[in-house]
Amino acid sequence: MPDQMPEPRQQPAAIAKPEPAKVELTPAGSATDPAVHQLLAELATSRANGADDDAQDLVNYLAGLGYRAG
Repeated sequence: MPDQMPEPRQQPAAIAKPEPAKVELTPAGSATDPAVHQLLAELATSRANGADDDAQDLVNYLAGLGYRAG
C-alpha cells in the first residue's frame, strides 16, 4: 500500500541542562599559601596601574584556585 504515509516521528523533548553548582570561594586574604598572596600583590599592582584586563585575568585565576579576591 504505497499511498499510505507513515506516521510522523515525534521529536524528543528538549532536555534541560542543570546549572553548574556554585562553588563557595574562600577569601584570598585568608589563604596560607604564599603564592596566593603573590597573586593578590600582582592584582593590586594591576589595579593601581589601570590594567583592567590583567586584573580580571588574575581574579579569574584566583577563582579557579577556589579563592575570591576582594
